[in-house]
Amino acid sequence: LIKEAWNSLLVNKLRTALTMLGIIIGVAAVISMLAIGHGASISITSSIQSIGTNLIFVSRNSNVRNAQTLTLADAEALNPVNGLDAVKAVAPTSQTNLTVYYADNSISATILGVLPDYQTVRNEEMALGSFITEEDVEKRATSAVIGAEIATELFGSKEAALGKKIRLGNYLYTVTGVLKTKGGTAAGSSDTQVFIPLKTLQVRLLTRSGGPNAINQITIAATSAETVNLAISQVQAVLRSRHKISDTSGASDDFRIYSQESMTEAATSISGVLSLFLGGIASISLLVGGIGIMNIMLISVLERTKEIGLRKALGAQDDDILLQFLLEALMIGFFGGILGVTLGWG
Repeated sequence: LIKEAWNSLLVNKLRTALTMLGIIIGVAAVISMLAIGHGASISITSSIQSIGTNLIFVSRNSNVRNAQTLTLADAEALNPVNGLDAVKAVAPTSQTNLTVYYADNSISATILGVLPDYQTVRNEEMALGSFITEEDVEKRATSAVIGAEIATELFGSKEAALGKKIRLGNYLYTVTGVLKTKGGTAAGSSDTQVFIPLKTLQVRLLTRSGGPNAINQITIAATSAETVNLAISQVQAVLRSRHKISDTSGASDDFRIYSQESMTEAATSISGVLSLFLGGIASISLLVGGIGIMNIMLISVLERTKEIGLRKALGAQDDDILLQFLLEALMIGFFGGILGVTLGWG
């Protein structure tokens, strides 16, 4: 029966190949789509984890009525020297979006006002030069550290950027450092960011209703990934005390706290849904391929009534005829599946 089924498929090579093509495409689509979804999940997760698994982010909760703005004093109160043993370092930041100019070149970028601890907290590595120093902050220096993409876009290379002057708003800033390429993360890509001293940004580039010491975000590094929850509890207690919030349920908090771990879990969940979605779409192709085999085999039966009659006259039973056609369909699916797996793997 296997030999007969094989010979029957070889007699109609083109039809067999075209029928097999539906299965090949279907299987390859399922494998490649699931692989793309899985790869996206790994990429997103690794990007988030690249800046550390022990990070906590604090920002203003604008959904709460009369929410207080975060200030430098809030950030200083969260310093580990104040008894927060689960906190390793604190990095307050303010930011705005501006166009960065150099000669005839320009690029839109996020401008971040930072303190020296930002480099440690966010695990930023220098390709050239040095990061913002304490002296830069105190003197409100017009120094800037730029991301790799900014350097390439404006100057053509990282090496050419060092020492040059860029324009932000109405002021010129000297490039004192260029960061290593890092890629995108859930908290933004440092490749497309410009870092200047926090006080410089507050005085020269921002006009805030919250006062001169208002900040956008406080990034906190816990002592380890295991102490993140403890650090969150300590941060909540300090900020509730400073903002005079007596409700401990969290409903009245005028600040938001989220951790790198929660961001990773959310991204993994989203990418998991994406993988299922892509796999579901690709499965439709596989279903269509299976229906294609069914249709072709039905046509094959109708075309081969004389052959079926001759086989029965020679003693073949109904089950023998049925098994032969099922074997033909099985062979098409089997070899099409193997080719589809090979194509999908590639």
